[in-house]
Amino acid sequence: SRGCVNKCAWCGVPQIEPTFVPYIDIKPVIRSLRQKHGDKPYLKLMDNNVLASPRLEQIVSDLEELGYGRDCFTETRPPRLRIVDFNQGLDASHLDERRMKLISKLNIRPMRIAFDRASEKKEYIRAVKLAESYGVTDFSNYMLYNWKDSPRDLYERLVVNIRLNEESRKTKEKNFVAIYSYPMRFAPIEKEGSKLVNRKRDVFRVEDTGNINWLDDASWTQRFVRNIEIMKGAAHGAISPTPDLAWRTIGKSYEEF
Repeated sequence: SRGCVNKCAWCGVPQIEPTFVPYIDIKPVIRSLRQKHGDKPYLKLMDNNVLASPRLEQIVSDLEELGYGRDCFTETRPPRLRIVDFNQGLDASHLDERRMKLISKLNIRPMRIAFDRASEKKEYIRAVKLAESYGVTDFSNYMLYNWKDSPRDLYERLVVNIRLNEESRKTKEKNFVAIYSYPMRFAPIEKEGSKLVNRKRDVFRVEDTGNINWLDDASWTQRFVRNIEIMKGAAHGAISPTPDLAWRTIGKSYEEF
């Protein structure tokens, strides 16, 4: 698919791909690439909201026909497990039993579910647990920050993922959930004519730093944004799914954070 049915204010998709296209037949392209370059195990799909497509069943059927169903291997020697990555993420608000049953026919690794606002906590947790019930355990979940949130808001979302990881480890000896938290900085693309309004593509909300209680009412600053990127560096751009390491990275309380 291409584009998205949502028009989120922070997102560049409505400007880059303004028209939602619910289905694109990629089978000829994949087969042509295999003839030219061989049978590759990873299929990275750049759909912005594939779950919103009314043609989802056809999309999954196409991928199965191409050999990307569960437990399918390449025809190479040695054979390699074929993996599908919906790289732009899957929308939790569209993830229901029917859609999850469909996409669980594919070997999705990792599954990416956005958690952009603390107000979406219940919907997000429901989506993660639904995916887990269908055998999906590897997650790399995006978390927008530096838009209309605050450092406290981001910390609370990070804690949700750590506790989900802890909960799964307590109930399972193996095949437990592993959620990489991936904070993603908001970077505006507004233009005036052909020029970016903000050439550095940065947003910092603080205007008067003289009267702010930085503990109780923290707001994003250049230093705070940089420190989030440093935290992510401990696990190659994300917050680790290992609870002990994650707590050490972000702090066991908001005050430590």
